[in-house]
Amino acid sequence: RHTRYWRDWSSDVCSSDLAFIAPQTPFRITASQVRQAFSQASPPLSTASIEMNCSESGQYLQEVYLCFGRDGNPAACGADVHQDTQKSCPAANFLVRNVH
Repeated sequence: RHTRYWRDWSSDVCSSDLAFIAPQTPFRITASQVRQAFSQASPPLSTASIEMNCSESGQYLQEVYLCFGRDGNPAACGADVHQDTQKSCPAANFLVRNVH
């Protein structure tokens, strides 16, 4: 499986993803809500193909990963990527900062 940083998924990123890129104000969100938002914004993605990385002991959302199969189509992320998400984002929810 191949993992790509979410900003590389340029062809299917829609304007609703801007809430994650540069929010006007910080907001709290769960991992499930992140997966749902990205899969709704880009229908080829399933929630199983979306994982994330948090910083500062899981307090802040740092990155969103999209996983792809060898054929280039979205695929479920591997167990190692899922475990990395669980380790870096252990809190029930985390903050999306308004970093400019």
